[in-house]
Amino acid sequence: MASMFGNLNLVYATWKFKELRNRNSILLAIIAFLDFISEIHEWKKAIEIFLNKAIMKRITCYHSLFLYCYSFNMSSVAILFLAIDRFIAVRSPLK
Repeated sequence: MASMFGNLNLVYATWKFKELRNRNSILLAIIAFLDFISEIHEWKKAIEIFLNKAIMKRITCYHSLFLYCYSFNMSSVAILFLAIDRFIAVRSPLK
């Protein structure tokens, strides 16, 4: 729950404050948003395990699982782009 709150705060801060709207912060906000989507699925699964009951129908579960896998993979791609951006910043800093 704390990580969901932190991710939403990071996205909000990036959206709200102009000084945070740079390439690095936007990539971090994208990662936080995609992580938030993954955490929603994890909470759904935790509730199902706790209640020992399925919350949604099978086809809806497949759709949510697709969204979970998609957000996880896109988060990995965003982390790669963030690493490349930081490598370029270290390799050739501004003068």
